[in-house]
Amino acid sequence: MNTNEIVKVTSVFVLLTLAGLGLAVGSAKVADVPSQQVLVSLGSAIFGGALAFFLIQLFDLNRQARA
Repeated sequence: MNTNEIVKVTSVFVLLTLAGLGLAVGSAKVADVPSQQVLVSLGSAIFGGALAFFLIQLFDLNRQARA
C-alpha cells in the first residue's frame, strides 16, 4: 500500500471528523433549539460522510495493492 496516500486519507478523515463533531457538540452553545437541531444534523452528516469516504478510500487502496 502507498503510505503517502494512507496518510492523506487519514488526515482528511480526521479533519472532517473534528469538523462534524465540532458542529454537533458546539451546537449546545447556540441559544435557539431549531438551530441546535440543524447543527447536530449537519455535524452528524459530515461525520457519516467522512467515515464513508475513509472506508471507500482504504478499500480502494487495498484493492490497488493486490492488483
